[in-house]
Amino acid sequence: LRGMDYYVPNRMQEKAHKSLAMTILICAGYRSGKATFGAMERCYHVTRNYPDWYPVEKRFKDPVKCVISATEFPIVSRVIEPKLISLLPQNYYKIRRSPQGYAVKILCFDGSTIDILTSEMSDLAYESADWDFAWLDEPQQKRKREAILRGLVDRNGREVITFTPL
Repeated sequence: LRGMDYYVPNRMQEKAHKSLAMTILICAGYRSGKATFGAMERCYHVTRNYPDWYPVEKRFKDPVKCVISATEFPIVSRVIEPKLISLLPQNYYKIRRSPQGYAVKILCFDGSTIDILTSEMSDLAYESADWDFAWLDEPQQKRKREAILRGLVDRNGREVITFTPL
């Protein structure tokens, strides 16, 4: 069994998973399940292993192109990467890393991909891509979010935004 097989969403997570909105925003306090929700949405889409209750209208049938945008690579290393690794099947992916050792892309063996971007990168790193699904962890710089939205247009992609209000 995989970590995602043990996932039971809380009320907030379940409502968000079932939403048909193109943009889902979860603004909640620490330890409320925001990152787990974002990671599970990602895992459902790249594996296409959806629970029975997951809306059919949101399901992908073919490999997907995803992007995660976070504030900085240490957050990716401390929060996002461990979440994804704990949920995805072990032999399902490989991680491409930067020379500094940070995860920059997850390549799934069925063709799905997850690009990992951060606010530390130039605005150009966010341009000229197309994605099916975006997870924005914490508020994004305006130009970077606009580039992600442009990248979602061609594929009629969806986005999830998760953040803690400070």
